[in-house]
Amino acid sequence: MKKLITLFLILTATFSLFSCQKNGETNNTTTGEKEETGTAVAFVTIDINPSIEITLDENGVVASVYGANEDGQILLYGEMDALVGKQYEEAVDYITNLAVELGYLDKETGTINTSVIADSVAFAEEVQSKISGKIKSISEQNGITIDIDTTEAFSLLCEFEEFKNKYPNEETIQNISLTEFKLALTLSEREGISVKAALEYDSEELISKINVAHNKLETFATDAYLAAKKEANRIFDKAMGIAVAGVYNEIYLKNPVSHIGTFYYGALYQAYYTTALTYRSVYEIKEFAESVSNIELDERMIENVKTTLNLEDVSVLKDEEGKITVASLMAFCDEFISKNNVSEEAKNLLQGYIFEAKAAMELANKATTSMYSADMSALKSQIEIVISTMDTTYNTVKLLMTEKQKSEIEDCLADLAMVNTKISEIIDGGITLTEIDVLATTAEEKAAQMLEKIKADLSEAELQQVEARITELKNLQSQLITDFENRLAVAEAEAKKYIEEVKQARKETSKVK
Repeated sequence: MKKLITLFLILTATFSLFSCQKNGETNNTTTGEKEETGTAVAFVTIDINPSIEITLDENGVVASVYGANEDGQILLYGEMDALVGKQYEEAVDYITNLAVELGYLDKETGTINTSVIADSVAFAEEVQSKISGKIKSISEQNGITIDIDTTEAFSLLCEFEEFKNKYPNEETIQNISLTEFKLALTLSEREGISVKAALEYDSEELISKINVAHNKLETFATDAYLAAKKEANRIFDKAMGIAVAGVYNEIYLKNPVSHIGTFYYGALYQAYYTTALTYRSVYEIKEFAESVSNIELDERMIENVKTTLNLEDVSVLKDEEGKITVASLMAFCDEFISKNNVSEEAKNLLQGYIFEAKAAMELANKATTSMYSADMSALKSQIEIVISTMDTTYNTVKLLMTEKQKSEIEDCLADLAMVNTKISEIIDGGITLTEIDVLATTAEEKAAQMLEKIKADLSEAELQQVEARITELKNLQSQLITDFENRLAVAEAEAKKYIEEVKQARKETSKVK
């Protein structure tokens, strides 16, 4: 497990953390005087590609800016000082000119999507009108003709319907607006919480929290970086959890004579706790794997889409690798629907195809990524170590145990043996996420029951020893985190260099054009 943790720390250390400029700064820039920013009350999106998110305060001052995809992060890298604290028209002017300079906005662009969400409809309409006018004006000055589309992307509509379909019996979710969903989805992506949890907040709170999230997130945190960071943190947290669970077993092994009838409690607790964490890890890994949308669509699905949209050539549906996937289909539909008069019937058919394709992916995806395989191997190793510990404990004192004690340990060993079997079934696609959740919950309940018995069984002095050992482990964790952050400081220079080179290369390419 130590090797696995090190591997993930090294993987994650190849990326860097670089925070956006925070609210309230008042320094000068080349584009004018900065203003003190108030509470964020409006959420603006501009999708050229790059995709940009902006929050504004009630005076129209930019509270935060965030690149919602990698091109957005490249465009904004090193530009925060020229944007945060400025009036939104000035910021949009700057972003649009920069998009032209970097070759993102050119004669091939065609349509730019913009949207503005605010509690004040009048404020939202005013901002939307001025942003659209500013982008069109700058485009025309550069000989570029574009259309501004203020309708939400088709892909968002699909996600919205898919989300509501997950909760058909929850009236609150069925009644949410597309605007509320968009804000909740954005906060979910920026903070790593569920959309359902984000919907506990009203629109005003969501905008405020998105603003806070923008100011915490990395300006060049690519999707790959965020995924790697999430996986590394998850594995690290689980490993530390298992280590802490083992502390109780250590105490019992030190004082077996003092606990003749209960000496095996610590081993049982560690076993059930490890089992629960394993199932939770497997759940998260499988969920992560199933979210990947790079599975190719089948011929029937492609033919249906071709007929619905009256396409002559399906090659327009392909991604850069020449595949037609859910992701490439949604990307094409976003642009196609924005430029063409597509009937509601056709839109509904397309949504149905996308839902069907995603359902097929969940069944077909065997989670064969290297990260998934590595995690599975590590989790199996953890279970095997705990089984070995349990076997040793059991065989050492089996002759002194009562039938009840033997039965408890044998039941636990059977549960542990089942875990490895279940993991194999999960890899083969034979167990659903819901079934894994049930297994995890059962193990968590057994672990909780054992912990209650342990706390009632150990003396006050022994419980203090446990706390001291847990503190020691947490200190070790802090040392590892410090070491990790020191490595990030070295990696930051490389990450900055990469982004700067990509940005400069775009400028040079744009000049040649």
